[in-house]
Amino acid sequence: MENPTNDFISNEPRGSAWGVGVRYGLITGILLSVIALALYLAGIDEISTGESSILSSVLNYGIMIGGIVMAIMYHKKENLFGQISFGDAFKTGLFTTLIMAIIGVIWTLVFFNFIAPDAIEIMREIAMEQLDDEQADQMGDMMESFMSPGVIAGSAFVGYLIIGLIISLISSAILKNK
Repeated sequence: MENPTNDFISNEPRGSAWGVGVRYGLITGILLSVIALALYLAGIDEISTGESSILSSVLNYGIMIGGIVMAIMYHKKENLFGQISFGDAFKTGLFTTLIMAIIGVIWTLVFFNFIAPDAIEIMREIAMEQLDDEQADQMGDMMESFMSPGVIAGSAFVGYLIIGLIISLISSAILKNK
């Protein structure tokens, strides 16, 4: 008697790049948000110190690279039978980046509106301290309009997309099958 589970063996993909991208984008985006909150609570983030944090940058880029690479590798191994084209790898990375960026926007809005509503004022003061009086007068009004939770969240979204696009391109070129 034949085994009914082996009646049909297909080489069709078992899952989609979108599904993998959503899963890994959520995981990566949430992890980035938790790390950002931990750094803020520890007082070692850029807002608390007023300086760019190497630890923060290494963690953020490392997590983003790891999330995108893991998504591509998972899709390649589990859904595409170990074979992935540049296009499929890039789509997976791009979908992961998109979801990660959406989570980043949500995190940014929650952070600046509820967790640390005074953070924008702190950032503005730090920026103004680096300018002379004439520059401060000229930049004051412009900074007022650009330093809002919505504008910062929009900038974060674009930043995530650009960085994720670059990581996806490089990862896809490395992980694709020849």
